[in-house]
Formats: sequence, C-alpha cells, structure tokens
Amino acid sequence: MVRGLKDLDIEVVMFQDGRSKNEIAHNTLIKDTMRATNVIENLLRYLCEQVVSRVSLQTPDELQLCVGCLECLSELVGWIDVGLFIAVALPSLQTALQALLPGARELSSPMQGPLQASVFGCFAELVKKGMDPEKKVCELQSIYK
Repeated sequence: MVRGLKDLDIEVVMFQDGRSKNEIAHNTLIKDTMRATNVIENLLRYLCEQVVSRVSLQTPDELQLCVGCLECLSELVGWIDVGLFIAVALPSLQTALQALLPGARELSSPMQGPLQASVFGCFAELVKKGMDPEKKVCELQSIYK
C-alpha cells in the first residue's frame, strides 16, 4: 500500500520538467477527481489509523510501515486541502508525537529517531504549505477549541 502511494506521488503528483502537456493535464484531472471525491479523506484516515496503531509497537516491520505511512502523509500535505489535513491527520500526528516523546514510553528501537523525524516531517510540510499564514494559523487554532 505504502509503495503504491509513493508511486502515485512520483507518477501523478510530482512536477517533472520532461512531462508533456497531455501528461500534465491527465495528472491534474486525476488529482482534481481525487480532491472532488472522498478518496483523499479516506486515504488520510487509513494512513492515520496505521500510524496510531503502530507507533508504539516494537517490531521493525511494524515501525517501518509506520514510517512509510508518515512519509506518505507528508507528501500529501502539498497538494490537498489544508483544512482536511488539519481536521483528519493532525490529531493522529499529535498522538504519534506524544507516544514518541521521551518519558512517554521507552521505545527500545533504532526506529525511534526515524519515527520522530517522519512525524516532524509532516509538521514541516504543513508549515511550509503555500497558503495565507493568517488562514493557516486560524485553521490550526480551530482544532484546539
């Protein structure tokens, strides 16, 4: 699943100079269709469920899947509605971050660092998202009310 999402990002979402006008139009249509339906919301919910259910586990495979899901979430931030991301993904990211903070639980795994980096990567993408800063702050504040 995660590999397929990374492929989607590479093939459809990422801008590449060598793409023809037809490819760009086709990829834009795919993204617009995904935005217009509940596909993106369902995808966000699925990725978030995977992160929250695996962030505290110890097995390398589970932790690697969690990192992959977090990486997919960070890639989505750039082209989906920020309000949707904040409403659906941000609470899960906060849960994951709290599970990874020192003292929350001893995670005796070399994956602790990559997990923390992946969570912070999502926050970094959200911060650098191209939108009005005042609107972004209002969106972020809305989840704390």
